[in-house]
Amino acid sequence: MIKLFHCFILLCLSLQVSAFTGDSTNYLTTKDTIFLELGENGKKIFKHILEPKQTLYSLAQFYNISMQELYFYNPSLKDRMPRVKEAIRVPIPHRAIYRYEDNLNPSLHIPVYFIVGKGQTLYTISNTYFRMSVEQMKRRNNLTTDNIEEGKLLFIGWMNIKGVPLETRRDEPEISNNPILKEYYENKNTYLSNCMVKTEWEHKGLAKVTTQGSMKTTSLVALHDHAPINSIIRIENPSEKKHIYAKVIGRIPASLEEDNANVIIVVSETVSQLLMIIDKRFFAEVKYLK
Repeated sequence: MIKLFHCFILLCLSLQVSAFTGDSTNYLTTKDTIFLELGENGKKIFKHILEPKQTLYSLAQFYNISMQELYFYNPSLKDRMPRVKEAIRVPIPHRAIYRYEDNLNPSLHIPVYFIVGKGQTLYTISNTYFRMSVEQMKRRNNLTTDNIEEGKLLFIGWMNIKGVPLETRRDEPEISNNPILKEYYENKNTYLSNCMVKTEWEHKGLAKVTTQGSMKTTSLVALHDHAPINSIIRIENPSEKKHIYAKVIGRIPASLEEDNANVIIVVSETVSQLLMIIDKRFFAEVKYLK
């Protein structure tokens, strides 16, 4: 039965049929399917399509997140009302996903899939994102190889249509209690506000991660030779489609320029972690305002 449902989901996607997300009285129903993507700070993000009579406040209650966190993942909603059928990004905690079918009520649980992103490997998705073995993920999805392509759907487990229980989020700090996420949110708002009155410049090149001197910090900071000091800069890791907003606190030292002649930006280790960078050097796309 599960295999038949998987085929139905794939057929719907190939025909570009939108997934359901509840109705006017229920946020999720047995007709729904949860499709997850990797979002900010490694969170698994579900795009909930807002139906008539559904509100942001009750949506936040259903998924057990604060309004501040909901605005963090949907910053454009802070100054306007949401539209019917608008996709609202909601983080789904790891513990809200049931990995095994044993004792699950089929009238209360719906399937959860993960959409493979660019550059993501089966090992990372299995071990890091969902804490499953590669072999278990392969068996669950009838895979005969470790190779996976961008856009592929991986069946992960099930989620309850009654919402996200509060206890599944107890180990996940809210935005207001997480200084790094709060800093990111403030930086992003500042950058987007300044876009209205300043010119946006961009360039691409080599970025370097360092913990030396003023960069030995847990803050979202960067060194850059063109953006104004204390301004906010947008840094993207295109291989993972991840971006971050950091404050420019200085220029690139001559010692670093000699060591890496093509370095266009230097970032703190915290910035690199949120960008999902493993190496000390990486290719970056940078945008700044002047």
